[in-house]
Amino acid sequence: RVSDPSDAENYGKHLSMEQANRVVAPHPTAVAEVTEYLELAAGAAAVERSPTGDWITVDTTVGVAEAVLGAPLRRFHHAGSRVTVTRVAGGHGYTLPSAIAHHVDFVEPSIRFTRMKKPTLPAAQLKEWHEEVRRMAKVGNGSFIN
Repeated sequence: RVSDPSDAENYGKHLSMEQANRVVAPHPTAVAEVTEYLELAAGAAAVERSPTGDWITVDTTVGVAEAVLGAPLRRFHHAGSRVTVTRVAGGHGYTLPSAIAHHVDFVEPSIRFTRMKKPTLPAAQLKEWHEEVRRMAKVGNGSFIN
């Protein structure tokens, strides 16, 4: 028991980083199965795991990613902010093989248009940009760079 306010003896005690990582770490079989699939699909040199083991990163081509996810990818570009992102084309979701799908919580980036840094655009322009991104994602068109 750690940091339980109802237990004065343990209150304020916390897990070390190593202990916390063990609590949230995926099962080794799950990591092995997902990694093996990705190595076969994307090439052994392209698969990396985070130090805590809960993220798997794949550096691959758009063509391989489309095949792995079973969905077309498109590049969305916003001229005002000069931001270009690659996402699953609007109107499509992604799929994973059943052998690994139950091990994977989500694939990122995929369909969401999240803001990764503090906006530098004026508020009105930022609102307009968000509306444009929502429209592009919803309809599956917009400023594609092929």
